[in-house]
Amino acid sequence: MLLAVLLHVAVLGSFLVAFEFRPRQPTAPPLVIQATLTSIPDVVSVPVEPPPQEQPEPEPEALPEPPPEPDVEDRRRLEAEKLEQERLIEQRRLDEQKRREEEAERLRLEEEAEQKRREEEAAERRRQEEAERKRREEEERKRREEEELEEKRRQAELERQRQIEAQRAENERRRREEEEIRAAELADEQARLEARNSDEMTAYMFALRQKVVRNWSPPPSATDGLNCEVRVRQTPSGEVLDARVLSCNGDAAVERSIEAAVRRASPLPVPQNSLLFEPTIRFIFRPDG
Repeated sequence: MLLAVLLHVAVLGSFLVAFEFRPRQPTAPPLVIQATLTSIPDVVSVPVEPPPQEQPEPEPEALPEPPPEPDVEDRRRLEAEKLEQERLIEQRRLDEQKRREEEAERLRLEEEAEQKRREEEAAERRRQEEAERKRREEEERKRREEEELEEKRRQAELERQRQIEAQRAENERRRREEEEIRAAELADEQARLEARNSDEMTAYMFALRQKVVRNWSPPPSATDGLNCEVRVRQTPSGEVLDARVLSCNGDAAVERSIEAAVRRASPLPVPQNSLLFEPTIRFIFRPDG
């Protein structure tokens, strides 16, 4: 019995191995063989070897049936699945190619960005170096300007001191000159006053009045006792520049006649003493005396 059971199990196993499943067909449930093993009770006896028996020849294994030919719908479905697989393969190839291109583009962009970053860093270093160079040049320029300004201030201070000393000397010189001029003017004024109070001044004024009287043509309105103050501007040689009656006890015709007489008397007498001469003089016109 044991041999028979083993034989049946081997046959069933060969069927399972040789069985081909059709695509997308529901899997057939496996065969279940229930067997009951009966234990041989222990018999207390001396085992007797059975006589050798001839083994039966094994039955030939049954060949598996060939799979049935797929129908038209199955062929179409298989072709569609094949096309879908090819499309998926092509899509995966295109996706992989796109991924590689994107990766290459990303690497190129990263390389460009890195190159740009290096160029910007180099440019920034150059800018910093240029700024540092300009800063040092500016500091050097400011230092030179400060030194030049300090030198100019020192020279200006020296020049100011020299000017102060020169101004002091000039002021002292002018002071001495002014003192000398004032002293000379005082002396001249004193001499002029003395000359005016002298007989020379009296003689000079008398001669001037007499020459004007000689050149006077009295108008009909002239009366005795005329007393008129006359102002005359003259040159050093006695030439009359202007004559004006300042006050008079006669009428306008008398005043005009006196002014005309002064002009006709030009040139007026010149005093022998130069201290008596004045560009503008005043005298009293009295024809009676």
